Amino acid sequence: MKVVYIGPFPITGGGVTNKNRDLYEALSIAGMQIEKIDLHKITKRKSTRELVRLFGALIDRSNVFIIGVSTGNNTRRNFTRLLYFINRKSMKRSIILVTGGIDDKNIAKDSAYKKVMSCFKRVYVETEGMRENLEAAGMQNVAVYPNCRFRPQYDIPMHRHQKPLRCVFFSSVQPEKGVDIVLEAANMLPEVEFDIYGNVTEGYQATFTATVNDLPNVKYQGIFKGSSDNTYAVLSQYDILLFPTKWDTEGVPGILVEGKIAGLAEIVSNRSHNAELITDGIDGMVLCQNTSCELVKVIKELDNNDVLLQRMRLNSKKSGEKYYIENNIANIIDNLGGIKKQTSFCFLIFVSIYCSDTKLQCAKEIAFSIKDMKIRG
Repeated sequence: MKVVYIGPFPITGGGVTNKNRDLYEALSIAGMQIEKIDLHKITKRKSTRELVRLFGALIDRSNVFIIGVSTGNNTRRNFTRLLYFINRKSMKRSIILVTGGIDDKNIAKDSAYKKVMSCFKRVYVETEGMRENLEAAGMQNVAVYPNCRFRPQYDIPMHRHQKPLRCVFFSSVQPEKGVDIVLEAANMLPEVEFDIYGNVTEGYQATFTATVNDLPNVKYQGIFKGSSDNTYAVLSQYDILLFPTKWDTEGVPGILVEGKIAGLAEIVSNRSHNAELITDGIDGMVLCQNTSCELVKVIKELDNNDVLLQRMRLNSKKSGEKYYIENNIANIIDNLGGIKKQTSFCFLIFVSIYCSDTKLQCAKEIAFSIKDMKIRG
């Protein structure tokens, strides 16, 4: 039996790509022997060799698959239908990762799609709400694997709040993500600092630049390029993360997870799964209305109540613990057939010699999680 991970694995990419890279690395650290087939090489680089490997893997009924395919252009729906018709036997031993804010609804309302997805041993979604929606539709093979991150390699100190209050927007710079709401709020709060990171989308550049130039309390910091740990270090210099997105299709935005790990209070719109990720009044605030006036009201409340702000930041950092990859991977390993004891031991020795303290700690945490699961089972 061979475990084959099918999905895009480019060096840079979006949510599905990041999840595939991190999960593949974590499973390898844990001791799983995995063959990787990179769909990015097929779709973007037109690699015939990779295409041949893909079809060879799909028809091999002894394989176990990890499927991490995006939902765009019905890619996941079409891919799973293909697998359903040519290798249903392997599907029953395999898992699939579902990302995207409305994928659970798309599956639930499409009986043919739901039938195909029900053939997998386990379907992993990103939130409890998504799991509940699919179970209400009759699926019994659903579990949660959130938008995970590796634990930082060093402790991320929390910036101590001092005047002026510092807010950050860290996402794609476009009105659909709510940056226009942030800029309107900044205009009404000259005593608060606002920094904006991200790629400015085509067609919005002139408007955005002109607006920022007129606001002395707003700085555009460009596109952030750095490791995850560098991201946390930058975010930790702020008090509040702003994410007033207007998109209903948001899944679990990675920046909300990273903001938690960095210890920021997070102010979000009540769109998609945001209200499930942020507990209103505990680790952040969920806007009653996604308007600049409402955002100003909430920012002022936190700026005038340092005790509340610091409590939210501490709670946010604490809630970030549940997104560490080592705290979520044991169930996946179990559903893939587990790890041979000897192999796991050898890999633990390997990472202890060649990997960072964080990766070694990850391997140890995974080992303890698997042991815990077996004891409970």
